[in-house]
Amino acid sequence: MPSADQCEISLCLLPEAGAEGIAQSYDVYLVNTSAADLHVDFQWLEHGQVKAGQQLPLQAGQIAQVHHTWLDNLHAAPGVKVSCWLAQSLPGIERQFDKELRLRTKILVKPPQTLPFFARPVHVIPLWDRLPAIKTVQTASREKKWNKPKDQPTTLSDVVQRKAHLRTEIDLHAEALGIDPKGVSKHEVVQLQLRAFDEWLDDVIRHGFDTVYAIHGDGKGTLKKLIHQKLETWPHIASYNNRYHPKYGTGATEIHID
Repeated sequence: MPSADQCEISLCLLPEAGAEGIAQSYDVYLVNTSAADLHVDFQWLEHGQVKAGQQLPLQAGQIAQVHHTWLDNLHAAPGVKVSCWLAQSLPGIERQFDKELRLRTKILVKPPQTLPFFARPVHVIPLWDRLPAIKTVQTASREKKWNKPKDQPTTLSDVVQRKAHLRTEIDLHAEALGIDPKGVSKHEVVQLQLRAFDEWLDDVIRHGFDTVYAIHGDGKGTLKKLIHQKLETWPHIASYNNRYHPKYGTGATEIHID
């Protein structure tokens, strides 16, 4: 899982150990390593109900404690809702962006990470790798780099609607999404693939699908790993697996929605 210094906005759980040296509770922090000052609305959920929340400023390069929870509460199906607003508009960046995710206890099984913001190691949950770009913005340089044919969609939403709308599977190969991998960097390709996955998954959940498939291929496994990281904290995901499938082999992840 990426660390907070690889993500611009992260949620961190700082363990508070009891007398026996075992964590009994956790301080919950938001970490902003982006260059943007933010206004944040944070909500802590248990069993789908809001139990606590606050609104606060979160300046660039700063952290803020937003909650404190006991270990037992992490077994009460906890989750968070985070809404962020830019304090000042930035070119090409969404003015408001939101995320809801479920916290799984398996997060605590993984070793905590050492970050410069904290005196002790923390458990890191990425929220946004980068501040979300406005999806309809296309610069002239990007159009030249993409080398798009005339009938290719100009926004990611168009891509998702054309390739995956209301379907039980999405093919995330660059060519299947209409992306020319020769015209953009590898990082940009992955970001577009992940954004396509995000929109598609929201869509199939909203329309009540039970089982869906994300086709990521085998390759080096980078895209599969990033998708699995997202599924760990995505609301309404009952389970997922990458077992062999007669149609996809091991190049797709089967996702079960609750």
